Amino acid sequence: MRLKHFFLIFILLLCSLFLWKLWTIKLYSVSFKKTQIQYDISEQKNQFNKIKIVDVKTDVMDVKINLFNGEIYQGRLLNYQEQLTRFKKLELINQKHDEQKIISGLICNNDHIFNLKKDVLYKTNVMHFKMLNGKKILFVPIVLDINNNLHIVKTFIFKKGSYDIGIEYKIYNHNIHPLSYYIYSGLKQKLSSSNVNSDMTSNQFENIAYSQDNEKYKKCLLSEMKNQQYIHYVTQGGWIALLKKYFSIAWFLNNSEKNTVHITNKNNQDVIFWYKTSHCVIFPEKKSIKRTIFWFGPKIQSQMSHIAPYFDCTIEYGWFWFLSKPLFYLLNILHDFVNNWGYAIILITCIIRVITYPLIKSQYLATIKMKLLQPEIHYIKQKFKNDRKKLNEKILKLYQKSNINPFSGLLPILLQMPVFLALYYMLVNTVELRHAPFIFWINDLSAQDPLYILPVIMGITIFIMQKTAPSNYFPLSLQEKIINFSPIVFVCFFFWFPSGLVLYYTISNLVTILQQIVIHHTLKNHIKL
Repeated sequence: MRLKHFFLIFILLLCSLFLWKLWTIKLYSVSFKKTQIQYDISEQKNQFNKIKIVDVKTDVMDVKINLFNGEIYQGRLLNYQEQLTRFKKLELINQKHDEQKIISGLICNNDHIFNLKKDVLYKTNVMHFKMLNGKKILFVPIVLDINNNLHIVKTFIFKKGSYDIGIEYKIYNHNIHPLSYYIYSGLKQKLSSSNVNSDMTSNQFENIAYSQDNEKYKKCLLSEMKNQQYIHYVTQGGWIALLKKYFSIAWFLNNSEKNTVHITNKNNQDVIFWYKTSHCVIFPEKKSIKRTIFWFGPKIQSQMSHIAPYFDCTIEYGWFWFLSKPLFYLLNILHDFVNNWGYAIILITCIIRVITYPLIKSQYLATIKMKLLQPEIHYIKQKFKNDRKKLNEKILKLYQKSNINPFSGLLPILLQMPVFLALYYMLVNTVELRHAPFIFWINDLSAQDPLYILPVIMGITIFIMQKTAPSNYFPLSLQEKIINFSPIVFVCFFFWFPSGLVLYYTISNLVTILQQIVIHHTLKNHIKL
């Protein structure tokens, strides 16, 4: 009886082992088949990815167009590097990490003809386009057919030396019904956060800007869009753009029709701003042509001012932009002569200091006259220290007798400030100075001096300028002695300033020293110093 029980238990164990083995083999087979299917799908997807990207190369840009939805997928600027020490070209558009996205296309009201929610695949016979030598324009057409009812030719138009891309839609309606449609274009930018990786933040845009009928130029930080959920307006013409210090990407609205612009904040993660044109109707067996312009590139003042009104306002020239613009034109002319932005900065600094020489001389004279009156002013203050009213009357009479305006020394400084501030903003925000070499160790005028030599030289010029100042020929007060230590503060402060800006201040100080010496020798025979 016991043997019988053992035998039954043994048979059950064998059956269990056999069933378990069979089950694991089946699972492995299913898993293998699933893996194989996933592998095949990914392989097919990878192979499909290889043929869905159209490569376009001009003399200034390298663009990849995704045939899915016919949008610009990637864009590099061939004349600009990401870093000075690396030869990798600057990638301004990259949808790989979904940090920015360029959206454009066609929306039809006839949903049975064209459903926007589904991806569409454009076609082309040529996958590589290149602007050959001698060509000034390059056409890149891609074609979309939907149910044999709608035929769309979307053509990207590239021009030699230009950063704007024309986009033309030719829509043919072969349906028996009229077709109502509108063109849409826009940009999407992922909002930065502490969790975003370094690759994404390196390509992060900082500001959003737009121009419309009622507001010629409006700019705000992308971070501020977290508190603003929705903006909507209708305009005829204008543009919408994403900005960073030296570069921008933008869409230009059609001036011939009303455009509706939407700016939305999606879950505090993405900012999406896009526009659509007014509705158009194509009758059966008719065609329609629509055009728009897309820009991605550096903030070059000459190109931006011609492509659209107020677009060059995206260059941060500050309050005195009306002075910064002509100063840049002058700097550009000087660069054409000397072919070096550093030498051009030196020349424009000398020109500005020569033009402002009468103001400097007036300030110098006012300072000397005020210093000469100090003993009498001190005597009056001691004599009438208990009678404030009498004190002010006596000092005012002294000024009138000596024909001196106590604020005359301040006026030349105030008149010079707009010019120097305009030069400051122009030098800091000019893309032409980015990675521009000067001499010897200075390889980038937009970056700080790597050896900190130029800030030290500037500190020395400030010290010498103080010694040649008119106040130095008279006994110094405690406050003036303390001010003499300012070169040390300036040196520390300018360590992190761009080399081009430090060069400007250094040359400006040297010219001021020469001017003060000339003024002093001119006046020393007339005024006892």
